[in-house]
Amino acid sequence: CELTVHQILDYATRLRLPIDTTDHERNHVVHDILESLDLIGQGDSVAERLSVGQRKRLSVGVELLSRPGVLFLDEPTSGLDPGAESKLMKLFRRLADQGRTIVCKTHAMENIDLFDKIVVLVPGGRLAYFGPPQDAKSYFWINRYCDLYERLEEHFPETWQSLFPESEQYHDLIAPLTEDSHADK
Repeated sequence: CELTVHQILDYATRLRLPIDTTDHERNHVVHDILESLDLIGQGDSVAERLSVGQRKRLSVGVELLSRPGVLFLDEPTSGLDPGAESKLMKLFRRLADQGRTIVCKTHAMENIDLFDKIVVLVPGGRLAYFGPPQDAKSYFWINRYCDLYERLEEHFPETWQSLFPESEQYHDLIAPLTEDSHADK
């Protein structure tokens, strides 16, 4: 199958958009997606011949066709070189700035500063941190985000889980939510 980028997006619009969507409306949606993903010049390219990063952006584009308010992405940058990873993460930042919520699971740490908040989970799904990425450096006493993995190995998961409720981030971001839920009862 040698479909072009435009054909893939067009077929996806036929499946995901309402049946009464006109050809003109579909073409407009496809054009907007190509533009937002920096793929406007690849519309006539055969998808199999795209770079790995371009194919990942195309797959995100298929998800964006129905204009979801929330995108859940599992390791969307795995297998990408640092430049392609950075470009894709910046795309997610732009989408978030447009009002979408982007939930992204990643082990790539180079562009963590692009996130509003990060969640650090330790084995067993235990919450070790939730808050702005910049605050994570001081919370974990690290200079670089990539040092986080070594730091997490210094304590048992239960220890990290018990330390977080004592943190400023917990009191600023989590405690008010739990207080509000208790006040509603």
